[in-house]
Amino acid sequence: MKKLGAVLIALMFSGAIFGQATNGVRPHPDYVPDERTAETIAQAVLIARFGEDRVKPQLPLHAVRSPNGNYWIVQGTTPAMTTAGGLTVVIDEHSGCIEAVMTHMK
Repeated sequence: MKKLGAVLIALMFSGAIFGQATNGVRPHPDYVPDERTAETIAQAVLIARFGEDRVKPQLPLHAVRSPNGNYWIVQGTTPAMTTAGGLTVVIDEHSGCIEAVMTHMK
């Protein structure tokens, strides 16, 4: 009976350690799964960096996926939507890291 208990414990630990990971990396859902989340993160970053007075005129923010699908590109709306896109934040979809903050994206 003690041997059976020891075997079960060993199996539980081996499953917990090796069964969950693939190549040492745990799978997780994307930290920024949709446009709304990306826009909320970008708004917080822009207000912290440039102040609410500069960000508010460019609301609402608009998020689109990058061509490779790994990043969210979030841009402000400029009053006349000139050739420059206004304030821009690039967010890594998988990690949630801010990759870039730009004042004008061409």
